[in-house]
Amino acid sequence: YQTVLASANPKNSGYHILWWDLAELEWLAGTPDAAVNVILRSAHTSGTGGVAILRTKRYLEDILASLPKSEWKDREAVAKIRILLELLTASAAPAINIADALLESISSGTALHESLTVASLCMLYVHGSILKNPLPPALLRERVEKAIEVYPSNTILLGLFLEAEKGQSVWGRARALFGEHPVNALLRPKDVARRVAEVWAAGWEKGAWKAEEERVRNGLAAALQDDRYVLPVISSICTLSHR
Repeated sequence: YQTVLASANPKNSGYHILWWDLAELEWLAGTPDAAVNVILRSAHTSGTGGVAILRTKRYLEDILASLPKSEWKDREAVAKIRILLELLTASAAPAINIADALLESISSGTALHESLTVASLCMLYVHGSILKNPLPPALLRERVEKAIEVYPSNTILLGLFLEAEKGQSVWGRARALFGEHPVNALLRPKDVARRVAEVWAAGWEKGAWKAEEERVRNGLAAALQDDRYVLPVISSICTLSHR
């Protein structure tokens, strides 16, 4: 990464993605100071004090404002760098505020909005569950629940939702999410991804959803009445029956 970035042109597509990849690599390796240093270098900032961090934040915000909407992957990379900088130099709460502010500036339903929504939640999950930093479980759970209402067929969000529910004594939220009851109309109609995800959810926590398998089978059988689902649902039924 350092060799490539030393000669890379900042105007080239993918330039900011490389900086994010390097910063993320250091962060996941458990070297937060090195990750911060990478972020400062990405902004061509020297030093490690508060002034250098403020300059980097301003630089990243200027880059976000200047990048065209067509280069949404680069914009996402810069946004993730900005969120990570806040996470590493402050705490989860201000990082969440930055993520919310960035998401509010993007049209909901767009590829960038969905991708950044997923990325910000994954960063919280890594921060708390993987790297073992202090993070109230309810904080991630509440944010995932809101995100899944907007993007109910995103399987990464479904995985985060189920992981957040894992170990809870009541699986009411998970049952409501995959249920057929009209009260769940917000998440209907179900597409192939969500039908397949029901099979996945049934085995997420061993023993927790044993009683739900028959309900899932019935839901898949009902989906066979819709031509959109026939082949994918047959495959899902085979998978569930195999269990």
